[in-house]
Amino acid sequence: MSDRVQLLQGKNEVFFVRLLKNASTEAAMLIPYLTSGSVNQSRSTTNTETKSGTVHAVGSLTTTMSANFEDAISKVGDEIREAITKAAKIEVWEVRLDRVKNGKNWARYAQGYVTQDNGTNAPNAVSTRAVTFTIEGEPQEGWTAVPTESQQEINYVFKGLGVNDSGEAWTDGDVGTGANEDGGSTVSTGGH
Repeated sequence: MSDRVQLLQGKNEVFFVRLLKNASTEAAMLIPYLTSGSVNQSRSTTNTETKSGTVHAVGSLTTTMSANFEDAISKVGDEIREAITKAAKIEVWEVRLDRVKNGKNWARYAQGYVTQDNGTNAPNAVSTRAVTFTIEGEPQEGWTAVPTESQQEINYVFKGLGVNDSGEAWTDGDVGTGANEDGGSTVSTGGH
């Protein structure tokens, strides 16, 4: 174990969600265009003064998770709206892309309900959503693999022009390569 403290960057925290009723039929979905996220945990305490000193009674854990994102036409956005409208239980994952062990990312998993879904629609900006998930019970921590499709969505990978065309991503070996295949004129670069 290293004594070196490693900072975690906010840009590397992402959120995934899924309606609990769909757990056996679909993978969790990345909340697209996330601008910020937070997890807030608290416990209420009651203090009783006695002749021997103060006695503290600790209450149960309260957890809320919040996600702010640019609104888009997406399945995940529609399912979040369904979750609050129909009081449907939802699963939420907070995933750290910059905390990895054996190829898996640290994650906090929870189940609960969408208790707020606020949209802002200014005329000179992209619509935004601020969603609050109120969690039941105690969130669980563990390690999970981020699916390739989600990692590509996060990383904004190169795509080709065709339908589902992954193209060929640029590599360091591509520097200075390629040719004008139509036989166009060439100019000497003086060996540079």
